[in-house]
Amino acid sequence: MPALSLPTGRVDQKPDQKPDQKRGELTLGLVGMLNHRLQLNHQRAETVPRAAIDNREQVSHLQEQPRVMAAGLEALEGVITHLVGRASEIDRIVDLISDIARKSNLLALNAAIEAARLADDVRAVLLYIFRPPTLR
Repeated sequence: MPALSLPTGRVDQKPDQKPDQKRGELTLGLVGMLNHRLQLNHQRAETVPRAAIDNREQVSHLQEQPRVMAAGLEALEGVITHLVGRASEIDRIVDLISDIARKSNLLALNAAIEAARLADDVRAVLLYIFRPPTLR
């Protein structure tokens, strides 16, 4: 807000003006300036109630935020707890699948070994059956 300047009390007179007339003009000027300042202050004062209401609404909203955040955190905690439980179930399933895969690999290895032994036995039988007649 600009500073209000007041006259020094010294009156510069024009040759054809009386001192009372000059003081009257100064008074009118001061009254006009004060009137203008009062209008500005009145305009600013009119905005104060609305600003106070806006501020009260914002404060109320800000006071509600911790409650909203706490409720959100509780919900998030429930979701995380549920996800941890599901992750544990998935770990158990993966362990079961890994165990089955290990056993399947062992079975496949045993089957391959038995097939190789059987192939040797079949080859020996076939050699015996199809041997040349001179060796019989």
